Amino acid sequence: MELVAEKYKLTEVGKIPSVWEVKSLNDISKITRLAGYEYSSMWQEDEKGEIIALRGFNIGQNKIIEKDFVRISNKLSLKLSRSRLFKRNVIYPCVGTIGNAAVIEEDDKYHIQQNIAKISPDEEKIDAYYLAHYLMSSFGLNEIFKFNGTSSQPNILVGSLRQYSIVVPPLKEQTAIATALSDADNYINSLEKLIAKKQLIKQGAMQKLLTPKADWVVKKLGEVADLKNGFAFKSINYDGKGEFLIITIANVQGGYMDTNECNRIVSLPKQIQSHQKLVKEDLLISMTGNVGRVCKVNIENALLNQRVGKIIPLNIDSDFLFHLLNSKSFLEEMILSAQGGAQGNISKNDILGFETSIPKDKTEQTRIATILSDMDADIAATEKQLAKARSIKQGMMQQLLTGKIRLI
Repeated sequence: MELVAEKYKLTEVGKIPSVWEVKSLNDISKITRLAGYEYSSMWQEDEKGEIIALRGFNIGQNKIIEKDFVRISNKLSLKLSRSRLFKRNVIYPCVGTIGNAAVIEEDDKYHIQQNIAKISPDEEKIDAYYLAHYLMSSFGLNEIFKFNGTSSQPNILVGSLRQYSIVVPPLKEQTAIATALSDADNYINSLEKLIAKKQLIKQGAMQKLLTPKADWVVKKLGEVADLKNGFAFKSINYDGKGEFLIITIANVQGGYMDTNECNRIVSLPKQIQSHQKLVKEDLLISMTGNVGRVCKVNIENALLNQRVGKIIPLNIDSDFLFHLLNSKSFLEEMILSAQGGAQGNISKNDILGFETSIPKDKTEQTRIATILSDMDADIAATEKQLAKARSIKQGMMQQLLTGKIRLI
């Protein structure tokens, strides 16, 4: 890498090296987007079909997401030749969650469905992988906002897509940039796969370790724990600069607390009770909406909102209880118990009435909890690596796609 500190020029997308250019996507590629009428008369899915017909959610960040694939016959794909995909085509969703892109790496395997753009780069002008990375960068997102600033659901028309401004370095440099970013993607993907593998191993361990043994005893949750309700905070008192975070059902996720979005208040209400002032390691459960989710408190100055329950262990290892309540059987029973209209609700009695088997010996409870907690810690450490890798890649994109760092 060579750090370049001069010979820049100002363009509509910002400062770039003087030898780089800005071109419209239409100038460097051919773009096809399929409309519904092209399918209505002949479209027919075939579970034994040779060709995978991709939908928007199958397009990830520089990868194909192998989920709920639809197939069609090769014969039909050939008839719908405009939407058949070939090696080095770039695919780009045009409706909904716009911003992902992927490069097709083999011929005669994929086909696009509606609302996806097929971009065929002019290989003498633009590297397909460079283009995919550019479309997913902050510069690509700016192009979306340019044409969709007021839309509740982004919908990029072909005419707009053709006008996208693309920063175009010399072809050799494009390839070097794409290679560096693809290497970062490969590392990120390897961490994602490792996390998925570790999570599967943990699920298997939970099933094995929490399966009742001969010396276990059947208990209702209310025999070994209590449950306290949250406080009815008033939105009029919310203050974004407040010291205290209000924990709602949205913050209680399956096995972890998400505090990215929390309402705050400046001072404690006079009527608040001691159990509604949370401390780290408190166990919480969602009682409305996605009922039955359990997490541990992981922050200071947190307050318990209504419809979030605080589970207080009495005669049971707290960590063992946490893992037990994150089991599939507990979640399924809470979902079955949910009452109400559009949003399900579970009561204190539903929760404390849950019946399960636990080790009679508290030492055995602690042993099981320690094994599962160690596995959680290992997964969390890998997730931290993943977050760091993603952050590094974002920094790389900003440096490489503006020419602040040149790969020449």
